[in-house]
Amino acid sequence: MAVEVLLFTGFSSYVNTNQGDTTDPIYDVCSRASGTYRIATHLRENRHLDVEVVDFVFSFTYEELVAIVDSRVDESTRMVGIGGIFWLASPNVKRLFKYIKDTYPDIITVAGSQDIWSISQIGVDWCVTGYGELGISSILDGNPKYKDWQIMPGAPVVKVLDCIHTKELQAYPMMDLSIDYEERDFIQSFETLNMETSRGCRFACSYCNFPILGVKDDHTRSAENFELDLRRNYKKWGTTEYTITDDTFNDYIEKIRKYADVVESLDFEPNFSGYIRADLMTQRPDDIKELVRMRFNSHLYGIESTNQESAKAMGKGGNTEKILNGILEAKQIFLKENGFYAGEMSFIWG
Repeated sequence: MAVEVLLFTGFSSYVNTNQGDTTDPIYDVCSRASGTYRIATHLRENRHLDVEVVDFVFSFTYEELVAIVDSRVDESTRMVGIGGIFWLASPNVKRLFKYIKDTYPDIITVAGSQDIWSISQIGVDWCVTGYGELGISSILDGNPKYKDWQIMPGAPVVKVLDCIHTKELQAYPMMDLSIDYEERDFIQSFETLNMETSRGCRFACSYCNFPILGVKDDHTRSAENFELDLRRNYKKWGTTEYTITDDTFNDYIEKIRKYADVVESLDFEPNFSGYIRADLMTQRPDDIKELVRMRFNSHLYGIESTNQESAKAMGKGGNTEKILNGILEAKQIFLKENGFYAGEMSFIWG
């Protein structure tokens, strides 16, 4: 059962205790970290490696994690890694990677996340931040472009591949964002899977610390590439539910229309959720029309403030009263046309 690359994932949502100082398993949130699967798909398709992904690392005991490693690692194994969006340096994860380095010293160890703070304490050979396809490939090639990083005085110095700001490692724009799940991933039909349609954001709100802002052109994945994942996942696993992880989904009306055309051509009904700019949706009537056609029925709106001057200062346009009323009108349209609507708002306090 040995593999060439073994990758663990954390949860792709907050674990409310971050496992603290305990080594007991924690199973609060059950959502797959899709970035790790993108890495796996990239390595399989472009480097022809046997890559296995093991999800939900926080749900295992330390002994179970060691047993997984020992059953998957031999002289053919090149890399063991872990990836996820949020905090990954739990006690069991740190113990596991120390065990790997002590027992298999020739194996490359890697941790990847959106931010170095999530992974700097794990104790791996390489930390990868940002979209990591090219960074991981450079590590396997033996010529990674990295910098030594210390997150605070007294913290360990770690080797970091910054895949956002290092030009040679930037995996954006990337037109093929597909994820090819395998039988050993044990995808269940009731799951909501994550999916990208683009990387970066058209906007540059004043409070935002996301790394790729002010994108000037539409560099979304093609309709054919989008359709490939939908049909493949439905045929293999019965998947119909997706969260689109784009920083802003309704940045371009042409983008929504392109994917709505795909959804209407399918012989099954997928549903989508994700981040929607409410000011755009309520100012551009075609946004709601196309989101309805696409069955993009669940929205997270970053309202941030209902104070007009505060919203304007942050880069949120439009009349806030009209926006809030427009959301209520949108709710009725989605309920009428698709029979479902879910809306959530986020605000900045302070």
